Amino acid sequence: MLVRNFIRTKKFKDFVYPQVASGDHYGEFVEACRGLCLTSAPFDYSGPLAEAVLLGTVACRFPKTTLKWNAKKLEFDLADANKYIKRPYRKGWEVSGLS
Repeated sequence: MLVRNFIRTKKFKDFVYPQVASGDHYGEFVEACRGLCLTSAPFDYSGPLAEAVLLGTVACRFPKTTLKWNAKKLEFDLADANKYIKRPYRKGWEVSGLS
């Protein structure tokens, strides 16, 4: 709604929307798996970005506390915060490397 009102003003009456090459995220992923292209959000970028966002959600549970993240060990320096990183699995449903 805001964009429409912005574009309708006299100042931007001749504005032309930019052309986006591809909007098919899933097709782009498949083509990248086949080695034919790169994705617009490769894992070397999106992985650390997702990690930062998810670590931020844990940090919100500990206001006025400095948490130090050890990426190699996948743990915080505060034991209470680590319970939000990995979950305990029921017997028989354990996943190697995740429990």
